[in-house]
Amino acid sequence: DDESHAAVMHVDDVCDVGGDRAAIAAPPRKLETHVWHAKRFEMRRHEAHGYALAWGRRGKGRGWRSTMRFASERCVAHDASYHSTLVLRGTETDIMKTLRDVAEGGDAKAVGSVAARRGDVAADVTLARRDGRRKGNARVIAPAMALWEPTDATDTDTDAAAAALLRRELTLWVHPGAAEEARDALATAASDRGVDVEATRVRGGCRV
Repeated sequence: DDESHAAVMHVDDVCDVGGDRAAIAAPPRKLETHVWHAKRFEMRRHEAHGYALAWGRRGKGRGWRSTMRFASERCVAHDASYHSTLVLRGTETDIMKTLRDVAEGGDAKAVGSVAARRGDVAADVTLARRDGRRKGNARVIAPAMALWEPTDATDTDTDAAAAALLRRELTLWVHPGAAEEARDALATAASDRGVDVEATRVRGGCRV
């Protein structure tokens, strides 16, 4: 019913996905898995970032029933490579300081956990833009997934303090409609903190 659907918010409703009209007029961009999806689903161009994505609809056939069967009995891999890739480069300490000023609530704690810092697991974060570092008055930019480059350092290491000062990389995958604002917010946070953290957008990143 209408009430049950009112609580569901699509990422496009949160992110600014206006898109570039020139980019919209260009031929659709295709993922590596495009041919496989095109054989099984209706493909539609997403106006925000120009990718041709699978648009499966119940009752249309073309692979929907088999996909649901595999989801319930086996597994399904979702190609989310249309997400933009952002990389933070700096010391672990400086990267965490930067992220704390941009991540909503206690999301930064998940990124700073032992398992996450080793690169064993990814962490979900919600990025937001604030007026400086003051609490409150934050405007959500977009949800993101964060993953550290692998390392053997943990809090149990005797040299953990020294390990925290080593330069590392933290990769963030974010909706392409919000990638530039997210990168700008991270760069601004690093500048406000006075830390040496480089925030760059990398092309060709893969997310599955």
